[in-house]
Amino acid sequence: MLVTLCHKPRRSHAPRARAYDPGVRRVAVALAAVAVLGGCGGDGGGSGTDFKDVKPCLDKLALVAANEFTGTVTSPTGQVTTLDVPEGVNVVDWSADLAYRSAAAGANAAHLAFYKSADAAEEELKRAHDTAKGPTAGTLAPTFRRQLEQAALLGESVVLTWSSPPTAKQQQRLAACFEH
Repeated sequence: MLVTLCHKPRRSHAPRARAYDPGVRRVAVALAAVAVLGGCGGDGGGSGTDFKDVKPCLDKLALVAANEFTGTVTSPTGQVTTLDVPEGVNVVDWSADLAYRSAAAGANAAHLAFYKSADAAEEELKRAHDTAKGPTAGTLAPTFRRQLEQAALLGESVVLTWSSPPTAKQQQRLAACFEH
C-alpha cells in the first residue's frame, strides 16, 4: 500500500487536508509486521531444530541456501562419489547459509549447521570454541577466529555462526524461528 501526500504549492493560507488518516497507516504497518513475522516461532510442530520445520520462518528473514548431507558428492562432470564417515564422527545433517537482504547494520550473513542430535551439536560447538582459543588460533584469520569464538547453540541441535556482529533484532528474529 502506498500512501502519499500531494505536494503542490499552496496558494491559500487555509490548513492543508491530509490525504489519509494517520490511524489507518498505524493499522497497515501493524498488519504488515504480522504478515512478515507470521509463522516464526510459536507451535510449528516438530522439534524446532529440524531444518524443514524452520525453513518457512528462515525464508521470511533472509535468502536461504541449504544443502542436505546425503553421503554422496557429485562432481561437475557428473561423477558421484560416496563418502565413508567413520564411526563416532559428527556429521552435519543440513547446512544452511542465510543472506540478509538489506543489512545496513548488523550481520549480512549467518551459517546454521543442523546436527542429528543435541550431543553432536554441543561437541561441535565446543570444538569451535577450543579451536578459536587453542594453540593453532594464531594461524586463523582474525574474522574466522571471532566467528568460532562467538559460535552459539540455537534450538536443540543447531550451531550458529554470524559473518559479523548481528543486531539485537537479527538475533531475536532468528531465535524466534527455533522457539516452540
